[in-house]
Amino acid sequence: AGFLTLYVAPWASELEYQLKEQAKADAGLSALRAGRFQQTGNEKAVVFIHNIENGGKKLNKVFVAQLPDTEKDNLARLVYAERGVVVEQDN
Repeated sequence: AGFLTLYVAPWASELEYQLKEQAKADAGLSALRAGRFQQTGNEKAVVFIHNIENGGKKLNKVFVAQLPDTEKDNLARLVYAERGVVVEQDN
């Protein structure tokens, strides 16, 4: 019982935490759907992607509207790109 309490339980908790963090990170891109305006998870931007290809790696006609930050300024920022590519980075 001591072995389980001292070694296995903390290891299992850490593994669970890592899996949840990885799922959150992956959910950001996998949640994007073509042809729909969607709000980002932090609710600070709206994204529209006309078409997604190559398993979610290539984006066509991408529109991003970053909502104003009332604490700093009140300017919205708009970005439009004909094409986009998803690049994954290791942390």
